[in-house]
This record gives sequence, C-alpha cells and structure tokens, in this order.
Amino acid sequence: MTDDDYPEVALRRGEEGVVKFAIDVDRRGRVEGCRILESAGASLDQATCRGLVTRLRFKPARDADGKAVAGVWQREMRWKLPGRSSDK
Repeated sequence: MTDDDYPEVALRRGEEGVVKFAIDVDRRGRVEGCRILESAGASLDQATCRGLVTRLRFKPARDADGKAVAGVWQREMRWKLPGRSSDK
C-alpha cells in the first residue's frame, strides 16, 4: 500500500489508525474475502480490504498429507497520514 491508497475522506478528516483484518484464502491460493477484526473507521477499513484483496496472492496452504487446503491470513495495517513519520 502506498500514500496513493490513502482514502480521500480519511485524508480530509486527518484520520489514522490500525486496522486488524483476516484474509480468507481458498485451496488455490486465491483471496476469497476480507474481514475486519478491529476497525480504525469505515474509510480506512474499506481501503484496507479493497487494496489487499486486489493485490495479494498466496501459495496454497498444505495439510499434513501435502494436500492444498483453504486458510486464513491475519495481520494489521497501520495507516499514517502521508508525510508523517511512523513514530508520531
């Protein structure tokens, strides 16, 4: 994600925050969906899922027998207003 991905409404309002999310991945490694686990506000939540779902690609997860299985990938996205350092 880049500064260009920052939602315009969040920029105008000066919104920042951390979005915790889960990405559902199918047996082929394709993203099936995105769920917000902890919100930072609607515009940042939507931008997180919209950006990640279109960009992420995965190798399929494997079970103990080596068979491809669906899985879940959980992370967080830290949104900082463009031009601000990460320690402020």
